[in-house]
Amino acid sequence: MTTYQVKAENIKCMGCVTNIRENLLRMEGVVSVEADLQTQQVSVTAIAVSREAITDRLAALGYPEKGHNTFLDKAKTFLSCTFQKLVTR
Repeated sequence: MTTYQVKAENIKCMGCVTNIRENLLRMEGVVSVEADLQTQQVSVTAIAVSREAITDRLAALGYPEKGHNTFLDKAKTFLSCTFQKLVTR
């Protein structure tokens, strides 16, 4: 079992944290996921899952590793947060 620490971008709210947790936990081999809103740190414990697979999934969700942020990533998370706020009202 290996634990990876990834400094991610665009984690703006608890909806983002939930999105990250739920999606990474769906990956085969992922045992646990912790995402911290304040530090933007994602901790993933997994069996036979590469760090690259985790960072690829995070990027696909709009939460790329620090230093790899794009306009599209920012837009994905902005829309996700906006939708979440509308749904919870």
